Amino acid sequence: MNNESMTLRRVFTVGETYFDIIFSQGMYISSTPGGGMLNSAVSLGRLGLSVYLISEYGEDQIGKMIEIFLNESNVNTSFVNKYPNFPTALSLAFLDENNNASYSFYKIFPENRLNIQFPPITKDDIILFSSSYGINPSTRNNLLRFIEKAKSFGAIIIYDPNFRKKQHLATDIVKKWELENFKYAHIIRGSDEDFFSLFSAQTIYEAFSNSGLSDTQTLIYTSRNKEIHLLNSTINFVLPVPHIMPQSTIGAGDAFNSGIIHSLIINQIREDEIHLLEVESWKSFLEHSLTFSNNVCLTMENYISLDFAQNIRSKTG
Repeated sequence: MNNESMTLRRVFTVGETYFDIIFSQGMYISSTPGGGMLNSAVSLGRLGLSVYLISEYGEDQIGKMIEIFLNESNVNTSFVNKYPNFPTALSLAFLDENNNASYSFYKIFPENRLNIQFPPITKDDIILFSSSYGINPSTRNNLLRFIEKAKSFGAIIIYDPNFRKKQHLATDIVKKWELENFKYAHIIRGSDEDFFSLFSAQTIYEAFSNSGLSDTQTLIYTSRNKEIHLLNSTINFVLPVPHIMPQSTIGAGDAFNSGIIHSLIINQIREDEIHLLEVESWKSFLEHSLTFSNNVCLTMENYISLDFAQNIRSKTG
């Protein structure tokens, strides 16, 4: 597939932006722009895709640093709400002995959020969103209006619940909203921790059932350092995950999401063709995505490296 064909399709990632400050064993390690949807957007931008981040940050020094970084990463920020009177949100990430992260968030937002002119959507577009906006009362209604319109135009919708068990309590209203979010998506990519925290699900079958997914949807269920399991109405398979020694697991799932999107684009898959994908295609997509997440784990960045991106671009055209 040539680069011109790839850039004709647009990707919109929708979610909160943070400036990540990372610690290990009580010591400062590094800092970088972050947030799940930003991380995915940067990986896709480095691959030369036409990607837009729909998010928000302050017009403070950190916000300006993030803006420069995103522009240098080929991420379009036309639909970012930039606040003159509110600071950019911060995330403190604390790596444990296995370099997995726990988080503390520091953010102050205006009451009326995501009040932007959303982009017009076509059937060639792909939307990636998560619970950062999907279960937040100040963003949810505006987000869902956009998602509903995007789905009505035939765009591919991908949802990552990214439900950190220590970040939220799975209250009845949160569960209700999550169930509604799942219904919009053609592809759901979540971890075993996400589904256990939300629904006490311990297998992909319980996750699929408890999430109320239909025969037209595909669930990709990841288990840290173990396996990737895919389930839909016609396909059910497990892909083993090779053992690696990560420097940091921050952004690994976000990079995996980018790999799925990249696979859909380079293989020219549209919304009405997802259900036609066969086992070998899905296995190829997941193996491709796994290389993305492994690359991120072997660095201190939250996104695929520039060298990795260039190598992928040279292979895919």
